[in-house]
Amino acid sequence: MPTLLPEPALIPRSPETRAAVADQLTPLLQCISELRFAVRTAHWNLRSPSFMQIHELFDEIETALGVQLDEIGERLKLLGAMPTLSIRAMGANPMHPELPATTNQDELIGTIVEWLTVYDSCVVYAARVAEAKIDLATMDLLIKHSGAIGHWLYVLGQHLSIDVLNQVTVAAQQAIKSMPRVDKAKPTPTQESTQAEPTQS
Repeated sequence: MPTLLPEPALIPRSPETRAAVADQLTPLLQCISELRFAVRTAHWNLRSPSFMQIHELFDEIETALGVQLDEIGERLKLLGAMPTLSIRAMGANPMHPELPATTNQDELIGTIVEWLTVYDSCVVYAARVAEAKIDLATMDLLIKHSGAIGHWLYVLGQHLSIDVLNQVTVAAQQAIKSMPRVDKAKPTPTQESTQAEPTQS
């Protein structure tokens, strides 16, 4: 059962603030969706002495990513944005390259670890923007997501050699540096409160 979202009372009052946070959340929808496809594909194709353990872990990650996708979509609605996903758009403008067509453990797990690392970077950046905009409900949600990603990275990393893990880390860092940001400037805190907009009586 998906985790309940924070109460709508914790919605930033300013439309500009809501739009700024929504701009950070929207790309996560595609990032998560591509990750889910990749994890499911790796789940099907992996061949490894640790097959069952990794197989079950991929199942857990895919399910949890589905929950994260739903929570971010619901948060976008509360911020006044319209969460959308387009398979056609994802195919035309993928955020990640194709998953390697292989059954090799190092290649499949290494690619998933790389993509999860990039995803975590996007989540952390979005959390920083939410914090700067004093949208603490969104910040808390993203921090929770980042914690789960960190756990998956740790467990998956146990199945990779140091050399492969180092290569994956370098590749992820390069991908992160090349990623466009909605706002490349360091988020600047505002003085805005997170009170709900006054309701019409």
